[in-house]
Amino acid sequence: MLLTVLGRKLIMERCNASGGNVNVVWDEITRAETLREEAARIRHDLAAAARVFNWPRVLELLSVHGDLINCTRPGGSSLFAPLHHAAYGGATIEVVQRLIRNWCLANASEFPR
Repeated sequence: MLLTVLGRKLIMERCNASGGNVNVVWDEITRAETLREEAARIRHDLAAAARVFNWPRVLELLSVHGDLINCTRPGGSSLFAPLHHAAYGGATIEVVQRLIRNWCLANASEFPR
């Protein structure tokens, strides 16, 4: 189901995992030219930090730009978000928990109880 929220298209995908529903929200932005320069730079910084497993920097950026928890590198081909990098790079459970907490906080309004 596609929604328009504050002018951004979001994809909501529902999948069944362990008998419960899991909702995934993504802003569909994959091309740098669709963003203002500053917004593209922040996404590039976040993706660069995640790619080299610089978790303090990733968490610092997300503390200011929490809505980017699901973003990927503009123009990138992997479409990895920070949590993908954490799984790939074997991040500590503490880092993974913080990333998941950030995802929940960023998406809480999309999934009312």
